Amino acid sequence: MKSLNDKDKETVKKRRKWFVNILFLLVLTGATLLALLRGRDLGALLKVLGDADIRWLIPGVGLMILFILGESVIIRHLLGGIQSPLPFFRCAQCSFVGFFFSCVTPFAGGGQPAQVLFLRRKGVSSAVAVPMLVMITISYKLVLVVYGAVVFLLRPEPVWTALEPVWIWCVWGFFITTFVAGFFLLVILFPDTMEGLLRRPLALAQNKIPKLRKKDLTGRLHRWMAQYRLAAGYLKDLRCLGRVLAMTIVQRTLLFLVSYLALRAFGIRLLSPADAALIQGMISLGTDLLPLPGGTGANETMFLSIYTPLLGDLALPVLLVCRGISYYAQLLITAVFTAAALTGGKKFTRGKK
Repeated sequence: MKSLNDKDKETVKKRRKWFVNILFLLVLTGATLLALLRGRDLGALLKVLGDADIRWLIPGVGLMILFILGESVIIRHLLGGIQSPLPFFRCAQCSFVGFFFSCVTPFAGGGQPAQVLFLRRKGVSSAVAVPMLVMITISYKLVLVVYGAVVFLLRPEPVWTALEPVWIWCVWGFFITTFVAGFFLLVILFPDTMEGLLRRPLALAQNKIPKLRKKDLTGRLHRWMAQYRLAAGYLKDLRCLGRVLAMTIVQRTLLFLVSYLALRAFGIRLLSPADAALIQGMISLGTDLLPLPGGTGANETMFLSIYTPLLGDLALPVLLVCRGISYYAQLLITAVFTAAALTGGKKFTRGKK
């Protein structure tokens, strides 16, 4: 029997890892649905869902797609400031890849590594891709901090009252997200410190692994960090951060507005678009850093805790429609485009050789 070489072993290991991640997501989703539907009259629930006005649901799907493409605009904008920008089509592919892998991994931790690999295939150095994607991460977290600050400082009604059942999760999410955003910002502002942090584990690995002893890893790190500093030098400009943050606020608000359209699909006019977006932003703030793919389970729990006192039995149908569009439809759409992007990426790479 032919033994596997190191490359084949690594491929098998990666496939096994993604199989486990997807299996975990399926089990978690199934458990969440069982918990939500326990003791419910499924016939009545299906009837209510069937009565939802599709004229509000189609724009909801549109907002979700615009949310994904919004990141493509940001990627292209940032690349244009560092080097020659990629075509928008390639940036869109990168966004679909990132959102798919974020949807199926704990802490959404698989999205950006997958994007770095994708961008490397398209000729973007990881020394450019990494700080750029760190900047996008910072802006994503800062948007939630902005939403939290608006709610905590202004205490808008009826948002403030609606959030009472999940107050502790909102406070926890605000402080943890602020800390994480601050840490990533330091990575951009102080590249010398980052290089110092990388040198020690790199030297340790070179001493412990025989295959690495003959390689000039320190020289490679120095060359990589030279490119990293050039990218970070552009990104740490406060004007750049301000532009990216403004674009990200618009981008994430598009997705948060899906909850308003879900409410309107059932004829509910209880909240304004701004109120619905603020509540959804606070739900994301409370669940964003939990080690669950897409916050599955926690997101649904917070949603029902907030909306059941307001909507009664209609809270569950609204939840199913809202999460169905903003997460599960997003997962399916990005899966299709990711498969096409990765397959096309291989052909594209072969064609360039």
